[in-house]
Amino acid sequence: MNTPNLTIKQLEQLLELHKRKEALLADLSTLDSEIAGAFSGDVTPARRKAGRPKGRGPGRPAAVKKTGKTRRGGLKEMILARLQSVGPEGIKVKDLAADLGINRKNVEIWFYTTGKKVSSIKKLGPGLFTMAPDGSKAPARGRKPRKGSRAKAGSTKERVLGALKEAGAGGISVKELSAKLGIKNQNLHTWFNQTGKKMPQITKVSLGRYRLVA
Repeated sequence: MNTPNLTIKQLEQLLELHKRKEALLADLSTLDSEIAGAFSGDVTPARRKAGRPKGRGPGRPAAVKKTGKTRRGGLKEMILARLQSVGPEGIKVKDLAADLGINRKNVEIWFYTTGKKVSSIKKLGPGLFTMAPDGSKAPARGRKPRKGSRAKAGSTKERVLGALKEAGAGGISVKELSAKLGIKNQNLHTWFNQTGKKMPQITKVSLGRYRLVA
């Protein structure tokens, strides 16, 4: 096979392409190491393009001294400690990564892998996490309980019996009882069909109307 006669310029272009290929392969190898380290609990420093060291300039903070990989299992303790310190308002992933000097992508991967298994960690919003004290459920952000939608736990029986007693022999309809107690009509129908039917002192006068037996 005849070897093409290449000019010096073409040889230089081939050499440059070869160098770019080696640089890309090195970047791929670094990415593989970072991904493997994130899933195993290790944290690798963020990649930096060769030949472009970040120097300090006006308004730029001093470069953080590299200390190598975080010890295995150390990332969890660092994140939990920071979450505890910020309180119930939580902290965004980008701020957490900046505080700890950790690659943001590694922190995100940790929350969606290892962090999902920690019951005390709760997600308040996109990229926002908190840690509830003693593993209890964290308060939902921006959500308020609906007024009048649910009776106090354990009080439905006493409230219904009290209202039936006040209604007397004529009884009271579920609709009237719903307005009086502030409990949903459907919830009261369910209560009478499940709990109320087991109570001999409650009798059904007509469709949707009940009273207490004298």
